[in-house]
Amino acid sequence: MSASPREIVRNNVKEKLARGEVVASMTVRLSRSIEIASIAKTAGFDSIYVDVEHSSLSLETTSQICIAALAIGIAPFVRVPNTRPEHVSRALDAGALGVIAPHIRSAAAAREVVASAKFPPLGGRSAAGVLPHLEYRSVPAAEANAAMNEATMVVVQFETADAIEKADEIVAVEGVDMVLMGTNDLLADMGLPGQYEHERVRDAYARTLAACRRHGKHLGVGGLATRPKARRRVRENGRALRLDRHRPRFPARRGHRAREAGARDRAAMSGEEMNGAMKMDGYEIDVLIQGFPGRMVCHGAWAGAPWRSSAATGTSRWWTSAASACERA
Repeated sequence: MSASPREIVRNNVKEKLARGEVVASMTVRLSRSIEIASIAKTAGFDSIYVDVEHSSLSLETTSQICIAALAIGIAPFVRVPNTRPEHVSRALDAGALGVIAPHIRSAAAAREVVASAKFPPLGGRSAAGVLPHLEYRSVPAAEANAAMNEATMVVVQFETADAIEKADEIVAVEGVDMVLMGTNDLLADMGLPGQYEHERVRDAYARTLAACRRHGKHLGVGGLATRPKARRRVRENGRALRLDRHRPRFPARRGHRAREAGARDRAAMSGEEMNGAMKMDGYEIDVLIQGFPGRMVCHGAWAGAPWRSSAATGTSRWWTSAASACERA
């Protein structure tokens, strides 16, 4: 008996987040060959994130990388250059399982991205014929659309003060799966470039996290520089939230991998701290997960270290979740 569309197209990132697990995603900006997908998987990443906003990567190259990732079971995401429908839908038709929409400032803008990313009745995405996600099989439209809608993720970026002010209404938009904080652009918009420890930054995270909790959405964090003070935890409603780090080199301080640490027993993280590291060709990405009874908020690092392998040059992002993604009821 042949597999159903839902069995063929699966988003491992969405599935892991639903189980309350941490997801590691590697950003691709400089590599232009499909080997980067296999390298990412071998290194232990769950996903790749092709950054078309801040690179010269073409749609053709992006598609090839995404299709290679699909073939080996790691979810490919694309950060589109802007949120116009043709950018969103073409990235998805090309092989992405999710889009990262930059500079979202309102619920209306978020709804437009969802409309471009989802097939009817959830959106207005146009039928593209056979898709790489379904192995180019001929599938009844109703089944294909339902399977694709279920597997496709919409990630909106908060990079302005306007977005923080409207966090609750944006996060509440049906079809939005995750908020990704863009701290550097947020600081620039606030007139506070480089001031990672400013009170308004802590407030922005607290407000966004609270909105994610209320609406059962996930939270990703990016763009926080590595400074001693930036490593401290920000406490909101008695919960611990450790801001992530951005640094060009990683001292080899721990030899075990975060995935191995997580495999020991993720359930044990509730009420405890777990320290782990993922080693990448001589570099290590440190991640600290702060757990506590009830809901758990966890996230780690976004790194800019080049890989020693000539085929892979990129950055690494630990995606984490708030609310339903890391919930431990």
